[in-house]
Amino acid sequence: MRPYTSMTGSFAFPMTIPVSNVMATPIHFDRRNNRCPGQPNEPHPAVKDKQVENDQAMQSHNEEDEFASKEFTSEERTQLMAEVNNVEEFVKLRKELGYDDAGYVAALVNLWECQKAMGMNSFPTPRTKAVNSILRAIDRVRNARRILNFEDMGDDLYYDGIGTVENMKRIFLHYLHRNTFEALRDLTAQAIGIYGLLRAGDQLKTTLASLSLKHFPDEGPTPCYGVVITIREGKTNHEGKVQYASLLRNKHVDQCPVSFLALMLFARFHFSGEDFPNSNTSFPSMKSRRDCEVELSDSSREEDDKAGRAFVDLLRYLATVVLQDAPFLRRLVPDLYVWKHPVFSKPSYVAFEAKAFAEAEIASTTASEIMRRGMPELTGFLSTNFKAVFGALRQINAKEQDTNASLVELRKTVVEERRSERYDALLAGIGDAFYTIARDLRHKGPSGG
Repeated sequence: MRPYTSMTGSFAFPMTIPVSNVMATPIHFDRRNNRCPGQPNEPHPAVKDKQVENDQAMQSHNEEDEFASKEFTSEERTQLMAEVNNVEEFVKLRKELGYDDAGYVAALVNLWECQKAMGMNSFPTPRTKAVNSILRAIDRVRNARRILNFEDMGDDLYYDGIGTVENMKRIFLHYLHRNTFEALRDLTAQAIGIYGLLRAGDQLKTTLASLSLKHFPDEGPTPCYGVVITIREGKTNHEGKVQYASLLRNKHVDQCPVSFLALMLFARFHFSGEDFPNSNTSFPSMKSRRDCEVELSDSSREEDDKAGRAFVDLLRYLATVVLQDAPFLRRLVPDLYVWKHPVFSKPSYVAFEAKAFAEAEIASTTASEIMRRGMPELTGFLSTNFKAVFGALRQINAKEQDTNASLVELRKTVVEERRSERYDALLAGIGDAFYTIARDLRHKGPSGG
């Protein structure tokens, strides 16, 4: 056993590697590096005083532990651990998750809190300063051991998780194939935690009144709605500060958080047999029926149940989501018990399902796929019509050639006719000239006088 002296106390833990005599001596750690000159291994006097106080605190905690051991002997603890270790589920879970003794502290504290609230345990919390010091030292030892063993440095990093969308889809399908309401609940929690970036504590504190519907205008050609989760308490929020997380529908139903939420609520309201609280329920905060009737009969009083109206609006929207996504979810998981509801066997819904598949097939067809399917018909159409067009063009070309030849002949004819007209005009002019000369000679006579 190697002693370890820290700022908060001293304890010992087994060493798995040999150390020299120098390293086996107690080593004092000073977080502020306040050391006396010339004495590197001696702490500062102020640190010594602090260690004395911590040793006294450790002694008081040890006295409390001795007092507790009077009630719970070591034999009882050993018997209890033996009984727990004999449970197969516990042993399997411990082996799969790698639980160790230090991991029991949270479970013990939770058990102590429950017993304290019920008045069954009057002892102080088991998570003392000494326990915290031991846990921190164990973490340091584990880190050093991880470095010495050259363990994979990629463990527990950002890429050591779901990683891809395909992995996330397989996780969601795993929940659906379990075919239980608990699986739908876990599926919804997993999807909301991923898309809403919520911790487990935030999800556990989520109630029906925390859910509402928000319309986002001008977000595209179709209406855009988001499921809003109101968070008033969480790990970093203890003052009731209002925080929001929103969920939008995904075009792929196998990774849509809104679809999973709607399916879970549908199964809860229609298959679990759960009854909503009514005014006859005996509960301190529940109003009686008489009080509710007085409020409803008062016409001057305005309705102030804003959360109720918001949740009813959300239910109307989720009802539409269930009907729209059910055909595609049924195709993924046809054996899901939710599909046994009578609404999914009605002829109107069967017709709607067939129409939804047909429209989805058309919507999912890409432009290249459409061109590939229509190319044979388009090729035949273009080939037939191009042949007709080319034949018509050849006929037009032949007619054009004939027309050009006719024009050439016509030009020749016109030129010849024009030449003949000029010749005739010349002859007519010459004849007129001779006629005029002959007439003049006739009037003057032979003597020229």
